[in-house]
Amino acid sequence: MSAPHRPRRRKPRARWPVILLVLAVAAVVFLLGIGLGLTLEERPRPGGTITSVRTLEPLPLPSAPATGGG
Repeated sequence: MSAPHRPRRRKPRARWPVILLVLAVAAVVFLLGIGLGLTLEERPRPGGTITSVRTLEPLPLPSAPATGGG
């Protein structure tokens, strides 16, 4: 007869690399969310005021009529 078959025990794996990876992914997602929020906040609003600057030249003055004084 053969010995009873026992399942092999797995070696306990270190959990800190998995936890570190999850935290890193969460931090990246968080920072991307902040960046997207700031980008959406800073975009121009539709229908906003448009300002234009132009220089106006003075019109020539009409000549004054000659008055006789005396």
